[in-house]
Amino acid sequence: MSMRATASAVLLLMGAIPSGACGGPFAPPTCTVGVAGTDLQVTASGDKAQAFCDAFIKANNGSGYAVDQPDNTGTLMCRYTIRDGTSVTVRDKGLLKLYGSTECEQLKQMQ
Repeated sequence: MSMRATASAVLLLMGAIPSGACGGPFAPPTCTVGVAGTDLQVTASGDKAQAFCDAFIKANNGSGYAVDQPDNTGTLMCRYTIRDGTSVTVRDKGLLKLYGSTECEQLKQMQ
């Protein structure tokens, strides 16, 4: 093991480097969902992220889908931490951002 790797391992064990830094193996689970025909993307992060994404897809009656390659270039509409501790970020690239605004209002009530 190199001197640099040894030093990093020691710092990690001491807590000087957060274990989730740089998306390591301890990064929280994340998923992104959208609604067909819109530019809405909702990203959930945390231990219950997948449950949030599954519920989102189900609630959108066949229009919801899992996003394989999230696009973070949309306008950041809101970011909330809901009651179960899941962090949810809403982005919308649509002209009027109606879907993003609606989703943010729903999430605001879930805090």
